[in-house]
Amino acid sequence: MKKKCKRCGGYKPLSEFYKMKGPKLYLNVVRKDGVYHHCRECCREKARKYREKFREHDRKYHREYYAKNREKINDYYHEIKAPKDKVRRDRVKKTAFEVIADGKPIKCVQHKEWKCCVDPMNMDYLSLDHINGGGVRHYKEIGGGGSRVYKWIIKNPETAKKIFQIICMNAQWIKRKKNKEYTIGRKTEASVVRRGGYI
Repeated sequence: MKKKCKRCGGYKPLSEFYKMKGPKLYLNVVRKDGVYHHCRECCREKARKYREKFREHDRKYHREYYAKNREKINDYYHEIKAPKDKVRRDRVKKTAFEVIADGKPIKCVQHKEWKCCVDPMNMDYLSLDHINGGGVRHYKEIGGGGSRVYKWIIKNPETAKKIFQIICMNAQWIKRKKNKEYTIGRKTEASVVRRGGYI
């Protein structure tokens, strides 16, 4: 199904339009297709122009607001926002680890061979590792690390299973030393020798 964008006039699939949020009754009456009048590209362009036009005004407003409400904002962040963010990040992290484990227990895959950690199933010690190195390059391709990596794994499970493994932080350092994955400027020694895959 396609829809006409009322801004650029082009006919595009519904996936190219942002979904509307609101009560179901309102959406059924006002937007039976559940999306906005303007396509994603037009919405982004409109937002970009707005930011350019009111950039200084918005900066000034936010600086003044923060100066007046510093304690209130800090209390909200530390008492409410930060704990909620941590719960959300932990949930996404666990889901990503379950994808890489592929039905097996979530644990350090090198523990049996290297004896690198006391508790190989402790989530606080576990991390994701690029099997063939090249994490910096991969993170740059997907726009960053942390939660973005977890979300990328959830969206691309088959690809992620081929390039990631779960190991503890001790194993990360052992592997880095064995494979000489230390950084030389913005490249690694492994990347100078090998060019295939995420190296």
